[in-house]
Amino acid sequence: MKLISLKQAEKLLKKSIKTNKPRKITFLTKKKDRSLALETAADSYFLTEKGYYNQVKELKFDNLEDKHIVNAAFKREFPRSHWVYLIEK
Repeated sequence: MKLISLKQAEKLLKKSIKTNKPRKITFLTKKKDRSLALETAADSYFLTEKGYYNQVKELKFDNLEDKHIVNAAFKREFPRSHWVYLIEK
């Protein structure tokens, strides 16, 4: 688990959306009470929010609307954060 800046986390999230490698990225706040995880599968992505909303969404990145859902969830879970923890698998 490493501590990275919020801007670096946003770039990493966008990069993982573009690539189709199967992996899981989890972002946590410094207090570790909120998290956002993006897990890539063969043809879909699973977005898991824990914090403000507790939900799991299955997304297909064929349309632009799903990318906006991921960005909105990221901003919703980390509204005032400057640093986040990163866990990659």
